[in-house]
Formats: sequence, C-alpha cells, structure tokens
Amino acid sequence: MVDMSTQSHDPSIEFSTTRQRLTELIERESELDESERLPGLDAIASGLEQLVEAMEDKGFEDETQRTRAEVLLQGLDAIIAYFAPEPAEQEAPEPAPGAASSTELGLEQFISAFRNEAQKRLSGLSISMMGIFHGEDTSNQALDSSAGHLHAIRGSAAMLNLTDIAEISGLMEQVLVSMRKLDPDERSVPTKALMTGYKLLESAVKDKDCYVDPAEVVEVLEDLHESFEHLLEDSSPSIPTIEPTPPPEPSGEYELDLIEAAKRAEADEPVGYDGVLTQTSSLEGMEQRILIVDDVDTIAASVGFVLSDLDLPIDIASHGVEALEMLKERPYSLIISDVAMPRMDGIALTRVVRAEQELQDIPLILLTSLDHPSERDAGFDAGANDYIIKGSIGGGELVNRVRELLKIAPFVPRESLKRKTRQRILVAEDAETVAASIAFLLSAGDYDITLTSNGHEALTRLEREDFDLLISDWQMPSMTGDELARAVRASAHIKQIPIILLTSLDSDEVRQQGREAGANKFLVKGKIGGGALLDIVSELLDAAR
Repeated sequence: MVDMSTQSHDPSIEFSTTRQRLTELIERESELDESERLPGLDAIASGLEQLVEAMEDKGFEDETQRTRAEVLLQGLDAIIAYFAPEPAEQEAPEPAPGAASSTELGLEQFISAFRNEAQKRLSGLSISMMGIFHGEDTSNQALDSSAGHLHAIRGSAAMLNLTDIAEISGLMEQVLVSMRKLDPDERSVPTKALMTGYKLLESAVKDKDCYVDPAEVVEVLEDLHESFEHLLEDSSPSIPTIEPTPPPEPSGEYELDLIEAAKRAEADEPVGYDGVLTQTSSLEGMEQRILIVDDVDTIAASVGFVLSDLDLPIDIASHGVEALEMLKERPYSLIISDVAMPRMDGIALTRVVRAEQELQDIPLILLTSLDHPSERDAGFDAGANDYIIKGSIGGGELVNRVRELLKIAPFVPRESLKRKTRQRILVAEDAETVAASIAFLLSAGDYDITLTSNGHEALTRLEREDFDLLISDWQMPSMTGDELARAVRASAHIKQIPIILLTSLDSDEVRQQGREAGANKFLVKGKIGGGALLDIVSELLDAAR
C-alpha cells in the first residue's frame, strides 16, 4: 500500500531513471527510418529531457519542491509509456478448477475491466495534473481534463459499488471543479490533498480486488473535505458539480435550433413535470425505445445491460448535445441521462427537452454517482421524473422505475427494418455477474444481446425467435450447456446457429464433450477478456453469413 505519511523522499533516483528512459526514447527514434518516425517525437522527448534537467537543477530541498517533482515524474512517465510502452505484465494464472465460483469469476471480469479503464484514466490524470501544479497560472484546460478523468473513474467505481474509490475520486473532482470557478489569480492549489488522493487511487487500481485501506481512506477524505470547504468559502458554488458547457458554435440550421432552445430553457421558470402524457390510439407498428446518455462508455453499457430484461431497443449518446441530435433524428420513449457530462450536462439537457414541444412528453431519469440534495432538487426543478444514484441501480431498482415510467411513456414507430441489421446474440448463464461480464465484453460490438438464466429458457427463445449466435455456460441447473448444444443441433429449425460454450473447467475431457455436443468454440471464462471473446464472436458471425 502507499505510504500516506507527510514526509517526502528524495526523487533524485526516479529522475535519473526517467532521464534514462527519455534518452533511450530519443535514441530508438533516431535509429528508425524517416518514414517510420513519429513526427515531432524527437522534439517532444528532447523538450522533456530539458524539463527534467531544469527540475534537477532547482533541487528537492523542501516538501513543495519534492511534491512538484513527484507530479512531474508521474506525468513524464505516462507520456513516455504512451510512446514507448513497457512490456505488458503476464496474465495471472487461471485458478484451479473449482477454486472460484462462476459468480466470483463474473465479478472479476467487471473488476478487471474497471482496473484497465481506471489505469488509463490515471495516466491521463497524471499528465493533466502537471498543468495544475506547474506553471505560473493553473490552466483551466488542465483542471477540466483532470476533473473529466476523475469523473470517469468515479462513475465506473460507483457502478461496481467500489464506494471508497468513488468517494475519493468524486471529492477530488469537486475540489478541481471548485478551483475552476475561481479566477486564476485567486486559486490556491491543495497540493497535498490531491496528491495523497491520487496515490490512494493508484494503489487501489493496482490491487486486483481494488482494496483500499480504511484508515488511509479516512485520512485522504479528511484532507480533501478540508480543501473543499476552504474552496467553497472562496467560490460559494450552489451545486458542487461541473457547470454545464454551452453547445458549440452553430454550423448549421439544427445547431442554431439547439442554442435557441437552450436559451429559452434557461430563461423559463423551472418546469415541474406532471407526468400527464397522451398515448397513441393504435400500437400497431409501434414500439418503445430508450436513449441512454453518459460520457463514460462502460457506464452506458452497464446501464444498457441492467435494462436488457425489458427487451427494448436502446441507443447511447455520449453527452447532451449528441442526445439532442439523436432525438431530432428519431423519436424516443424514455431518456436516462448522467448528470455531469461535457458540452451539455444532464440538467441542461432536461431543461431543453422540457422546453421543446415535440420532446416535452418524454419521461427522463437522471443518474448520478454521488447524492447531492441540491443537485437532486435542481434536476427535479428542471423537469426530471426521477433521480437515481448509480451504485443503487442493481437489484431491479432501475428496471422497476423504468417499467413504471414506460406505462405513461409514448410509443414510437418501430424501426424493424433497421433493427434487423443488428445481429442478435443469446446468452445462457445462471450466474448474474457472469452474464453481466459477458454482456459487458460484447457491448463494444454492434449487437443486440438477450440473456437467459438456464438451458430450457434459452432453447425456448431459440425456437420462437431469430438469433444469430448462442453463448452458453457449461454448468447450469436444469439443462447443462452441452445438453443445450445437443438439443440445438438436433432441431432442424435452429441447428445451423453458431455455438460458443464457456466453462471454468479447463480440461481435455470437457473440451471433447463440447466438440461432440456440436459447439463451434469452447472457451475458458478466465481467458475471454481483452477483446478475445469479441473477436471470436465476430469471426463466427462472419463465417455464418
């Protein structure tokens, strides 16, 4: 674990190592053919080397200088790793058969995906923090970028109920946002609080279980709270969240309409939504469609997975402006939006939706990582129907609230022709967390994913509906994966569908049984990450066309 003491060490050795890596980067680049060189990389590396030399000349005599040096080293290491990445660590050996339950393996898939994403975000954060701690004026761009990386970590951690990580990254984000609201010459940088927070996040993400020492959490949160309260005294923000950014300058007629709608929404009094909608008299050729709005892809995919039981078409937008563009292109029955997003946040999006006559009848749910009463009130005042904390959307809560709102939500014309272009995958898995991890891994592809909890249910769905591929667990109650595969191959109607069998039992005997049952591929659950499952799915679907 990270040493959270206030005493800093002499970073001379780390600087020497970094200088050596920069020298090697320059030498490696000079040895390449001119056509293979990255334009400007030699200049970047040389400039960074000069920066390191300048820091070494200043020395590391006091704590402030050592802290600034530490931040610089983190950013430099991230930049060097981008251009000359170190060899990837070998994957941990797979647990012995029976060592972990399927539920634990599914959770590991989610945690692994979060750690990979968080490590990338922390690398970006270390670079952007250089602009906060170094330079005469703290850069607004550096503050915005740092807050964005922390927002992504906070949201993903909240989805997995990693509450300590979510709370630390969320509070760091609020500190940076509060700094952003102050004039540059009035800003004080809480160096120690932000650095200890960064170190604790880095330590947690490196741990395979994302473990955080409770005593260290308390210490970091106390420092961050103290810094935040001090900044509040200077900035006095009404809501400790990122301020909505106006839509971009208009480049066409629709963009101009968005800006005008946003202006009207800001000028109007808060809209209390009464939930009264007019339903379509005939539902023939109609359906209900959901739009999810979130700037973090993994969170949007997780929300989509949670709602997969509804068996409704779902689209995803990465921020409010993109959501409005999609709403202009096609109608939706329900909107589920994150609150803090770039370009246009969820509250601003809600105001625009309620101000537009063609959109104002669409129910809207706001999702947030941390519960701020003032933010919740602002969301309801803007016209939101519901406000849900991301960490509590599991266990059927989000699905139940969506079902209630769909009772009053409008129906829209069915896009059956377009929907058929998306290939459908049926997943049979009795452990919810494993099913969730499979859906998460497949979410990067353009597929419709349907989940079933046992072999009998999967077989029934296959006989009644059209699917392009079946992924089944090997060990399930009622009907095992190999029994399901044999039943599929014995049916004239569905025998051609590609089948992937998954298991945590890696043995030649089980593989042979899978082949005899008719499986196209037989995969071990602990080895399907990193795009492997997606590649195999794509290969089988292409071959089946």
